[in-house]
Amino acid sequence: MKREMTPREKLFTFIATSVIVIYALSAWLIAPMVSEWESSNSALNLTRVQYLKALKTTREAKMQMVTAEQKKNTQEENTIATLLEDIEKAADRKIVIRRFQPFNSSQPVNGELRSLQVQLECSGSLNNLMEFFERMETQNRMTRIRQFYLLPESNKQGNLQCQVTVVRIVKP
Repeated sequence: MKREMTPREKLFTFIATSVIVIYALSAWLIAPMVSEWESSNSALNLTRVQYLKALKTTREAKMQMVTAEQKKNTQEENTIATLLEDIEKAADRKIVIRRFQPFNSSQPVNGELRSLQVQLECSGSLNNLMEFFERMETQNRMTRIRQFYLLPESNKQGNLQCQVTVVRIVKP
C-alpha cells in the first residue's frame, strides 16, 4: 500500500525533480550552446585579427607604392631639370631659348636605360648655334641631337631660328 506523501516529502521531491530537470537542460541545451558561442567568438576574434593584419599590410604596401611613385616622379623631374640646366649651360647666353618642351619619357625595359626627349625653339647666329650643338653633345656622352631645323629670322641680323630635338639616355 502506498501511503500518501507528506507536504514535506512533496517539497523535497519537487526540489529534486527540478534540480534534475535543470541539470539535464543545462547539460544538453545550454552547455552546447555556450561552447558553440565560445568557439564562434574565438573564430570571430581570429578572423578580426587576420583582417587587421591584412589591412595593415595593404596600407603599408599602398604607402610603399605611393612613396615609390613619388620617388620616381621626383627622380624624373630631377633628370629633366638636370637636362634643362645642361642645355642652359650649353647655350651660354649666346643662344636665346624661347621654348622648352619635354616629351613623355620612354619606360625602362627590365630596369635598363630609358630616354628623355626635349624639343627646343631657340635663336642665334650660325656659329653660335653650331657651338651650342657641339657643347650639348660633348658635355654628356648620353645626350644627342636627334634632329634640328634652321630658318632665317625675319629681322635680317643674320640670326637663325632653330627647332632642336634633344635626346638623353638615363638610367632609371
